[in-house]
Amino acid sequence: MREKRVDEVKVISELTEQQKAELDALAEMPDEEIDFSDIPEGPLNPAKIKRAMFYIPIKHEITLTLDEYVVNWFEKWEPDDKARREAINRVLVAYIENQGTSSKKGAKESADSKTG
Repeated sequence: MREKRVDEVKVISELTEQQKAELDALAEMPDEEIDFSDIPEGPLNPAKIKRAMFYIPIKHEITLTLDEYVVNWFEKWEPDDKARREAINRVLVAYIENQGTSSKKGAKESADSKTG
C-alpha cells in the first residue's frame, strides 16, 4: 500500500466511514481486477484536459524584453503591474495549450531536465 500524503490525510478525515472503507478496498485492489472498460481508448490530449480547481503551478520570475506595442497593449487592459504579469502568463499558457501535446511535452521535458 502506498504512503499517504499530508493533503490526502486532511481530505480523507472529512469522509464518512463507509467512504473510507471503499477507498481502502480500492487501494488494496490489484490493477488486474480494475474494470477499465468505461475509459475511452486512445492517447489522452493534455491540452484538452481541464486543470484541477486547486492546481497551483510553480512560478519562476524572469525578465522579458517585449516590443513596446505589446507592453502598451497589456498596460491598456491591465493597468495594475501584477495583474498585467498574470495576463501575459495566461496568454502564453493559452498559446502553449493551443499548440498541442508536442509543444507541451517538449517544454515539460526541458523543465524536467533542468530540475532533476
